[in-house]
Amino acid sequence: MRKTAGMRALTSGLLGIGLWKGYNRAYVDRQKDVKVPKKIRELIADLHAAGFQNRGKKGSHRNFIHPKVVKPLTLSGKVGDDAKAYQERPVRKAIEESRS
Repeated sequence: MRKTAGMRALTSGLLGIGLWKGYNRAYVDRQKDVKVPKKIRELIADLHAAGFQNRGKKGSHRNFIHPKVVKPLTLSGKVGDDAKAYQERPVRKAIEESRS
């Protein structure tokens, strides 16, 4: 298909406002403050880096223990899933507790 002058003007106008590539730039700019959730695999990597051991797995639940942390930490979900805020908070607290 040959681009006509009208088509070039339309696409250049759309490129200028960010609509041609499949997204609205104004919408994306408003969303810059939104925090992207970590993946479950990233939480697991953080726990391993802090010295936690995977005690075992049952279904999609993993149990992590650390010698300095009294309560074991259970993390649920598939490895590729986005972590929920209620999953990130205990991981962060357990890592802080293991460092003290």
